Amino acid sequence: MFNRSGVEVMGSTSDLATAGEELSEREPDIVLVSEDSAFREELLDSLEDMRLPRETSIVLLVEQGSANFVQRAIRAGVRGILASEIDAKSLISALKAVANGLLVLSPEESSAIATSAGTVREAPEAIEPLTSREKEVLQRMADGLANKEIALRLNISEHTVKFHVASILGKLGASSRTEAVSIGMRNGLILF
Repeated sequence: MFNRSGVEVMGSTSDLATAGEELSEREPDIVLVSEDSAFREELLDSLEDMRLPRETSIVLLVEQGSANFVQRAIRAGVRGILASEIDAKSLISALKAVANGLLVLSPEESSAIATSAGTVREAPEAIEPLTSREKEVLQRMADGLANKEIALRLNISEHTVKFHVASILGKLGASSRTEAVSIGMRNGLILF
């Protein structure tokens, strides 16, 4: 799965103590850690103690983190916190985003932080599910493409693109393309 996407796996281990030794020898760009919720605090203690080089990014796969856990993980140098059941394509996209210097959080983790900061007072928007084609069109909208460009990329007519855009705006309750993209990002509908 990883090799076809340009992501090279340098090794794996079952514990962080062994990983610390391997990391000093191999110097990977990203360390992917699958978190065991029973040892959540110990994991963060270990990550803080490891003192990895600043160029090494850590990505955690978690079941669900509290706002305190997410904030502490970020302070410990974690650059990505993703749901443990993430699909392969999304994981690869997230790893590439982290490699490019971005902080990547699953919608649940970003919602937990926003709620704890008092910026979100209600649950995420209840949105009507988009079809797979509508998700493709929304992704192209996020890329900044006009209807004509989207039509060319997806090999559909410009009229069909307009139809999909109108449907997306209605389903997301958005009044503009920009608002639709923003809602799509908040709800994990757009991949980077």
